[in-house]
Amino acid sequence: MVVRTLQYSEQANILRPMASLAESSWSYLEALSQQNWTSCIPHLRLYKAFCEGEAEYEEWQRATIERLKIQIATPNFRYQLGGMVYSSSYLSGLAKRRDRILGRPFDINSDPIWLMEVDSCSQRMARLQVENRNVFDELMNQANREQQLQRDLEVALHGVTLPNVKPDNYESILHGYREISDACLRPLGFSCDDRRSDRMTVVYSKPLLEEWSLCMSAEPLRWNQGVGYGNALTLMSLRSGLKRGPIRTTGFDKTLLLEFSQLIYRFDLAYNIFRTLAELEVVVRGRSKLLELVLPEMQDRLKTGLKEYI
Repeated sequence: MVVRTLQYSEQANILRPMASLAESSWSYLEALSQQNWTSCIPHLRLYKAFCEGEAEYEEWQRATIERLKIQIATPNFRYQLGGMVYSSSYLSGLAKRRDRILGRPFDINSDPIWLMEVDSCSQRMARLQVENRNVFDELMNQANREQQLQRDLEVALHGVTLPNVKPDNYESILHGYREISDACLRPLGFSCDDRRSDRMTVVYSKPLLEEWSLCMSAEPLRWNQGVGYGNALTLMSLRSGLKRGPIRTTGFDKTLLLEFSQLIYRFDLAYNIFRTLAELEVVVRGRSKLLELVLPEMQDRLKTGLKEYI
């Protein structure tokens, strides 16, 4: 099998058309909410509470979309590799507005830390976190409690296969993850890829274009015994070659992370942690539901971008 590689600039060119998918972020959220996938909602409501008026809320929504674009369109952003970062003219404009109010460029060494934020809502929230941490923590704890209520509802509605009990061992987690991933990913054209999987990383794949495949892998899939919860963070990547294991070990010139779960703010955080096998099922199903919404358009844009380098 021929193994293809992509330079960082080529990866950036392929990802750039993906950024505009974030323009539909709030539509994706609404579509999932209508299907009772709602674990993101409590923390989004908390952010809205810091906005004074509809204009500030619209500004925060716009700024949030632009921040999502940076994560989506910067190659392997999650791994902080350095290199060219996607640039947002809207966020740059907000930063210039902040500097005009200050009367000079923002100085991280002398100005309040909350002024690193550029939209009014996020500034207000960050300021409370610094100046009154107890109040801020209580607001976050309340949002976390409300998120757990939403998760309990999701388990009741969508947790149809795995029992609502804590896992006995890693094997029960691995078995449950495979069972639900098979049910969710096979209808989207993915199959379990034993050539790329290893003992700790389950990889599902589907051919995309010539030597390139789309891969789904849980990174990590683990149970943290001491704190009583686990992580099932299923990521999508574009890969060439058959090297086994997680994205970090496959070579970033042969692997490009596709941040579909960043298309909704806080989705990546909400659909990650599980405390029971039923919650593991909901985390996997929730991420798969978002993937189902965005996959056709992502595939088309990836094929168009890849054809320039094959």
